[in-house]
Amino acid sequence: MDVNLAAAVQLGSIVDHHWKFKTEEQARKISVEGFDFIIFAEADKALVRSNLAQSLYIAAGNTKVIKQYVRCITVIARHDYPELWPDLLG
Repeated sequence: MDVNLAAAVQLGSIVDHHWKFKTEEQARKISVEGFDFIIFAEADKALVRSNLAQSLYIAAGNTKVIKQYVRCITVIARHDYPELWPDLLG
């Protein structure tokens, strides 16, 4: 596994497991007891959202990496579009 793919897989796992958490109270309600959740700062989430499209462009030709980024976009859009990611389709 190359480094780019490993990083994309790790990002995908983090997004899958932690993106949905907005506050500590909400995370405690919806997570399994003993699960160590992460609550990302909105500035960090905004940085990820703004860089995903560029990352797809950079990964051109590496379909395995592209699939991981598309997975991230899908999960993030499910939670953030349109309120927090209004320019996703624009």
